Amino acid sequence: MSEAAGLPPSSLAWPVLVADDDRDFRFLVAQHLRARGCLVIEASDGSEALAQAIRRPFGAVVTDLRMPGLDGLELLSRLEAVQPETVFIFISGSAEITDAIAALKQRRVVDFLLKPLRSFDGLDAAVDAARAARPSILALTDADLDPAPFLANAGSLVGRALRYLSVHFADRAWLVGLCSHVGYSPNYLTGVVKEATGYPLQRWVSVYRLAAARYLLQGTELPVHRVAEEAGFSDARSLMRLFKAAFGRTPTEWRNARE
Repeated sequence: MSEAAGLPPSSLAWPVLVADDDRDFRFLVAQHLRARGCLVIEASDGSEALAQAIRRPFGAVVTDLRMPGLDGLELLSRLEAVQPETVFIFISGSAEITDAIAALKQRRVVDFLLKPLRSFDGLDAAVDAARAARPSILALTDADLDPAPFLANAGSLVGRALRYLSVHFADRAWLVGLCSHVGYSPNYLTGVVKEATGYPLQRWVSVYRLAAARYLLQGTELPVHRVAEEAGFSDARSLMRLFKAAFGRTPTEWRNARE
C-alpha cells in the first residue's frame, strides 16, 4: 500500500453523524439517510457526538439544537478545532426564531429544520446542500480495501461486521463487542469475513485505525502518542511501525509534509 495510490473519496458511503436525545426520532432520521446511501453513525447527545467526531471524519452533522449537557451550538463550536470543514444541519422542536437565527449565522450551518418533520423533503435538500459543500472527505480505507459493496448490504453478516468496526475500531475489546453484536463466535466470524472480503478482521481494524490516525494527524495538533491512543493503537510505537510500513514515512514526517 502506498500513499501515491491515494484514497478515493468514493470508497465509502458519505458519512453523516446524527445526534439527538430522542431515540425514536434519531432512528427514523438515521434509517432514512442510510436508505439514501449515507454511512450513518448515531449519537444520543452532544458529548457522544463529540467523542465520535474525534475518532473519524464526517461530511455532515445532523443534530438537535437542544440536548442535555452539550447542546447543538456548543457541539458546533467544539468541533471547529477537530473538523473545521464539517457542515451542520440543525433539527429542533424549538420554534423560537432567535434559535434559528443564532444557528444560521454560523458559517458551517446549511439549514435549520423544525420538528416534527412533515416529510423528509427538507432534510433531503439540506443533505444535498451539505454534500455539495463538502463532496469529499478523508476516506477510512485504502484503495485496495473497499468495504462499500459489503456496507451496502447492511443486513448481511459481513456488512453488519464491517459497519460495526467502522465505529468501534478504536475499542480495545472490539472483537468481543463485535461477536456480541452479530451473535457469532470469533472463529466463525473471522472465517466468513475473510472468505467474503479476502482479508481477516484484524486487517480491516488496522485499515480503519491507520485512516483515523491520518485524519487526526492532518486535522488536529494532537501529539503522536495521543493520536495513537484515539485511533486505537496500543501505543505510539505500534502506530509508528504500522504507519511507516503502510506509507513509507513516520507519522511526524507524514504530518510535516502536509504543512
